[in-house]
Amino acid sequence: MEKLEDTKKYNHLEINGVIFERIQIFIRENYIELVDSWGKTSAKIYKRDIKTVNI
Repeated sequence: MEKLEDTKKYNHLEINGVIFERIQIFIRENYIELVDSWGKTSAKIYKRDIKTVNI
């Protein structure tokens, strides 16, 4: 699994087969928060649920 970087913006990110475009991630204690280009939270994914990451 590739390592994600906190506050980094990704043009293309795939987590567990779900593709996110133009997304910024914030790594929290128990989950990862994905925020779109308008600043809205697109998803919160618990770390224990993440199986695959493709950058």
